[in-house]
Amino acid sequence: DLRALSSAHPGETTEQIQARVLAARELQLGRQRAGVTQGRTNSELLVSEFDQVLQLTNKAQLLLDRAALQLALSARAHGKVLRVARTIADLEQESRVGERHVHEALQGRLLEQGRGGQASYQP
Repeated sequence: DLRALSSAHPGETTEQIQARVLAARELQLGRQRAGVTQGRTNSELLVSEFDQVLQLTNKAQLLLDRAALQLALSARAHGKVLRVARTIADLEQESRVGERHVHEALQGRLLEQGRGGQASYQP
């Protein structure tokens, strides 16, 4: 309910969010400077860079594999989910992409596609 959302405890401030975004961006630029990636941001990751940059946990990989089958993800969609999951992990300063990062990226993918009824992916 909208009243519950508006009366809830305030979340992060704009300044806190900005700091997290800048820190995540610095991680991404650091990977480029170190020669790990060619692009500056996760959106520019090449498929050949996925293994080294993504570092999926076993649970994250299993979730992604199940979702790819159940949602019939194309190769392009699969790559987008991985790039978004890496970005979510970067925002949390996590070195590995975990299950919750993949799950959140999948949720975003469903919403992006307008699958409102499926917007809560449950493996």
